[in-house]
Amino acid sequence: MALFESLLQFLSTGTVLGALLLILVLYLLSSGSRSQKEGKEPPGPKPLPLLGNLLTLDLKRPFDTFCELSKTYGNIFQVFLGPRKTVVLVGYKTVKEALVNYPEEFGDRHVGPGFKITNDEHGILFSNGENWKEMRRFALSNLRDFGMGKRGSEDKIIEEIQYLKGEFDKFEGKAFDTTQPVNYAVSNIISSIVYGSRFEYTDPRFTEMVDRANENVRVGGSATMMLNNIFPWLGPLLNSRRIILRNVLKSRAEMTRLINGLLETLNPQDRRGFVDSFLIRKQSEEQSFKKDSYFHQENLFVTVGNLFVAGTDTTGTTLRWGLMLMAKYPHIQDRVQEEIDRVIGGRQPVVDDRKKLPYTDAVIHETQRLANIVPMSLPHKTSCDVHFNGYFIKKGTPVIPLLTSVLKDPSEWEKPNSFYPEHFLDEKGQFVKRDAFMPFSAGIVFSNGENWKEMRRFALSNLRDFGMGKRGSEDKIIEEIQYLKGEFDKFEGKAFDTTQPVNYAVSNIISSIVYGSRFEYTDPRFTEMVDRANENVRVGGSISMWIHDVFPWLGPFLKNKRIIVENIVQSRVEMKKLINGLLETLNPQDRRGFVDSFLIRKQSDEKSGKKDSYFHDENLMMTVTNLFVAGTDTTGTTLRWGLMLMAKYPHIQDRVQDEIDRVIGGRQPVVEDRKKLPYTDAVIHETQRLANIVPLSLPHITTCDVHFNGYFIKKGTTVVPLLTSVLKDPSEWEKPNSFYPEHFLDEKGQFVKRDAFMPFSAAHFERTPPKTRARVLKHECLFTTGIRCVVLVDSLCRDSPQVIHNLQLLLLSPDKNIACGACGVWKVTGARSRTSLTRSVMAVIDKPEGQSAHVSHKERTLLGALLLILVLYSLSSGSRSQKEGKEPPGPKPLPLLGNLLTLDPKRPFDTFCELSKTYGNIFQVFYGPKKVLVLVGYKTVKQALVNYAEEFKARDIMPGFWIVSKGHGILFSNGENWKEMRRFALSNLRDFGMGKRGSEEKIIEEIQYLKGEFDKFEGKAFDTTQPVNYAVSNIISSIVYGTRFEYTDPRFTEMVDRANENVRIGGSISMWIYNVFPWLGLFLKDKRIFIENVVQCQMDMKKLINGLLETLNPQDLRGFVDSFLIRKQSDEKSGKKDSYFHQENLLVMVGNLFAAGTDTTGTTLRWGLMLMAKYPHIQDRVQEEIDRVIGGRQPLVDDRKKLPYTDAVIHETQRLANIVPMNLPHKTSCDVHFNGYFIKKGTTVVPLLTSVLKDPSEWEKPNSFYPEHFLDEKGQFVKRDAFMPFSAGRRVCLGESLARMELFLFFTSLLQSYRFTTPPGVSGDDLDLKGIVGITLNPSPHKLCVIRRS
Repeated sequence: MALFESLLQFLSTGTVLGALLLILVLYLLSSGSRSQKEGKEPPGPKPLPLLGNLLTLDLKRPFDTFCELSKTYGNIFQVFLGPRKTVVLVGYKTVKEALVNYPEEFGDRHVGPGFKITNDEHGILFSNGENWKEMRRFALSNLRDFGMGKRGSEDKIIEEIQYLKGEFDKFEGKAFDTTQPVNYAVSNIISSIVYGSRFEYTDPRFTEMVDRANENVRVGGSATMMLNNIFPWLGPLLNSRRIILRNVLKSRAEMTRLINGLLETLNPQDRRGFVDSFLIRKQSEEQSFKKDSYFHQENLFVTVGNLFVAGTDTTGTTLRWGLMLMAKYPHIQDRVQEEIDRVIGGRQPVVDDRKKLPYTDAVIHETQRLANIVPMSLPHKTSCDVHFNGYFIKKGTPVIPLLTSVLKDPSEWEKPNSFYPEHFLDEKGQFVKRDAFMPFSAGIVFSNGENWKEMRRFALSNLRDFGMGKRGSEDKIIEEIQYLKGEFDKFEGKAFDTTQPVNYAVSNIISSIVYGSRFEYTDPRFTEMVDRANENVRVGGSISMWIHDVFPWLGPFLKNKRIIVENIVQSRVEMKKLINGLLETLNPQDRRGFVDSFLIRKQSDEKSGKKDSYFHDENLMMTVTNLFVAGTDTTGTTLRWGLMLMAKYPHIQDRVQDEIDRVIGGRQPVVEDRKKLPYTDAVIHETQRLANIVPLSLPHITTCDVHFNGYFIKKGTTVVPLLTSVLKDPSEWEKPNSFYPEHFLDEKGQFVKRDAFMPFSAAHFERTPPKTRARVLKHECLFTTGIRCVVLVDSLCRDSPQVIHNLQLLLLSPDKNIACGACGVWKVTGARSRTSLTRSVMAVIDKPEGQSAHVSHKERTLLGALLLILVLYSLSSGSRSQKEGKEPPGPKPLPLLGNLLTLDPKRPFDTFCELSKTYGNIFQVFYGPKKVLVLVGYKTVKQALVNYAEEFKARDIMPGFWIVSKGHGILFSNGENWKEMRRFALSNLRDFGMGKRGSEEKIIEEIQYLKGEFDKFEGKAFDTTQPVNYAVSNIISSIVYGTRFEYTDPRFTEMVDRANENVRIGGSISMWIYNVFPWLGLFLKDKRIFIENVVQCQMDMKKLINGLLETLNPQDLRGFVDSFLIRKQSDEKSGKKDSYFHQENLLVMVGNLFAAGTDTTGTTLRWGLMLMAKYPHIQDRVQEEIDRVIGGRQPLVDDRKKLPYTDAVIHETQRLANIVPMNLPHKTSCDVHFNGYFIKKGTTVVPLLTSVLKDPSEWEKPNSFYPEHFLDEKGQFVKRDAFMPFSAGRRVCLGESLARMELFLFFTSLLQSYRFTTPPGVSGDDLDLKGIVGITLNPSPHKLCVIRRS
């Protein structure tokens, strides 16, 4: 055996092959004759018996031979690798056409004997059929969860780079082989995703696994292994095969140990990586006794092996090519480094830098192209007989898509065999993508398709690509049926409402087509989206929305319209997140669903500079909405009708089930069974007919003047094709109003089609001109652009029989909650063509004649109606109930408008101060029709809030605040909810250190991070807003969530920025108008932004809270959220009714704490820093005191008493900054007599804090920055009674103690370390002290220079 191995290793290939000729002839005879061909086969060199074309090939570099052969035989030819015919595809156009346009035909993997050693057709790389589909689907979904290709993996890579740099530094500039350190670093990235942790480079278990994997990659492509693949019976004689087999066994033993270790500590609530997810799924299927599960030990081993090898070798090899090319071409290395130094400098590069480094990006891409690390791709195989480019290729034929011929195609690349980064640069030096760049092979891409025509064409084409209405979707539906059955089984035969489970199941089908994946029924993001869509469908057909369609100006008064708008906003926010997630991992070579196709087409149009493209974000959002809603409601509603009808007519259910049992038995029904189940098919069609779920169809309009059946119908007339009159036409149906499946059966019981069966409408749509569309489209918020949803429903519903077949096997009691139909919420902008509907009735709504006169009359009627409403509204607001005492004075209000024209909407508190000079310290104004009491001056405000605390304690929750709280939480709630939440918050926040020494360490730690941010600007002018807000926000985050966040964490920074934006917008003129006239909300952009920010923040908070819930330990409370969750669980466990510890209160409370804990302190601190720059002599005195008392050590809370001047400056900053000038509005909780005036229960009260903090009877220099306000004659700090920046009484700020500590520590620490000055050319006088009004009063926009003190 050893001798034979030696011969194979040292004799020439020709000699060895000649010696084996006799044996091979026998093998040839046994291989049999060829089958009759069905078309012309590709050309190719003439093969020798049994040897084929082996003597023609360079076995070490066969791809070079293939390129040469293509010059003779063209871009499609065949060679014989021994007796096996193999088709070779050469050049970009040919390879792309095969892999992209014929993805199903060329989609199988050819698993040769060499690959079977390592995979045995398990895993992902070298498997086919259902196993491959299931493993790939699971891997894609779970690897994304653990950050692969997303920002989540960026931190892992950056961390690993530091370890790799450490390895490089060890060689101190001496020559070394980069293979191992590079491979170890790259391997650690995939290890952290797969196993949940990285390994040390000195860990022999890890290094040996990597080295074995790399050896197998090298040996696997050797000439001897190529012979093994051609003549597998030679395998036992080949040393290379033994090496691979030995390495596989050793690596598998090591993987077994790693996986067993993970299994021992497995926690379904805390998945560490891909292996954990696989093990949990494996356990789940074992517990459910699922047969033929793909989640078994062998698949786990092979899949992990695939990921480990592929995730190491390809990236590591490419990186080493890149480093070598830099050494080979130093002038290119110089240019790369110059660009990096210029753009990034010394900081760590991040993914976002890619767009700013076009030359570097081009070099990386050119490295991948020239390195050409998988020149022959991995072998494919035809899944069926296929005719391709005029040639016939038989099923099962191995196919080599020659990637080297794509990456070096002379028709695609200017210098195909040279290292030329300019391949990826345009004339301006900007990076450009190249279609022929296929280093990762290719997959399915979309085919190319006025707005809705384009969208419809595109949607239909691409949805078919992803299986909609084809066999491709059959697997998805069958899989989803199992999940739905599982939901049904939970009820154990008890009565339940089928709405949600059915809708979730049906929605998952369209989700898998649109997004590329299904959702769990327990995923709140998914269930809320489905529920909102279904609520909009229900509400959209209500009487009030019908009234809105007729009189759209009534919309602001209709609750249902507000519900629809809110649902749309929330769903759009969620869709944006889903789409952005797909965008981050978008791969044009591997489209997962419709969204990917749209994004790729959008990028293509943007890249080509196409103007007026219909592929933009708004069309994407609306098209996805159309598909999601239409793909859920129509099929789901019809299915629920079917189930209810089966319960209503059990004899029909019996007959259906008898047919199913007889024809199908216990196996899974499939689409092909439809023809064998005529009665079942008839029942499904009759369900669709009688259910009649869109009785009015969707409204059409005429696109031109038309004479129809003797009548003249003017262009632009609304037309209702009454589908109910078609589906129940007595001239077409024997029993139109009965459930009669025989409508669809002939005399022999066979299924027959009926022309009048039109549940999905008919014909086609044309685009509506914008002006016409505006008249017809009343639900403009729902569907203003995009495709017509109904044309897609047909494809979806064609698959519904499979669902029905399964569900009808379940005996269910009647569902009393099922509605009798779903009125169409969608008002579509399309119009019917002049082709009429067969036997449809057209209801003409608008009369064609006298249109202009009619419109004028409507306008007069509308104005009259509005006037009447305004008069009645004014009268109702003007009529007063009998007074029980004298009301406060105030300016005379105008009807409806009140005193709005008197007030300065930007700074109403200034107007109130002026009005107090006329009307005294207690007066009333009218915000529109609403009476508001204003309290002015220290004594009045204190008397109300402190001495009459109970009477003035209630919170007036204006519409703008209601958006945020819905009456929950602390800031904007009343009654027992407020008492319980405030009590709980005070108790638990103290436990976590708020205002105590426990929080001092958190603040001191955070100060160091803030200093680090300040140092980055190196004394240059910058806006302090974001770094200050992030630092302050981290204090409350550590108390609430139990942890701080990095300033580079986009989730955190976006939450802070949105909260601050809402504080700014919340006090804007438009939101002030909204609070007065809430019915104007729909027209106000600021309100929409406000709502979107609230929704997005709540989404992020839910994710954070859910993460804490998964790892909740009652014995180890990390923060406020943990305490709340434990109390919530306790109340639920004890069955306590009407508990205030529910999800909504938690979300709103966390939002209250987060926003209030960030904005107030952050804004005050920024005022303080600006005032130091404005008054440098005060800054000098503060720093002198700090230096004298503290020196260079860290300031502490205990230092406050030793720093009286600094403390006075901080207090004076709070007084002059006056950040909540009107306080948050109060409300009287009962009728009250106050200072001689009668104030009715429920009256809004404004305790004017600005009049307290600048009361001339309390402060010597109320409008100046004068720290001496808080100093006595000896320079010692003194408290002032009129110092009320945190309000007073029952509603005093919850976080006052924490804010005082934060302000002192941040301010003193920053003044100790830095000098704050105005930018060059800006004087202190240029710094404006008026501020920008929001809910709080922020400093006017400014920049400061922050210079390190020596």
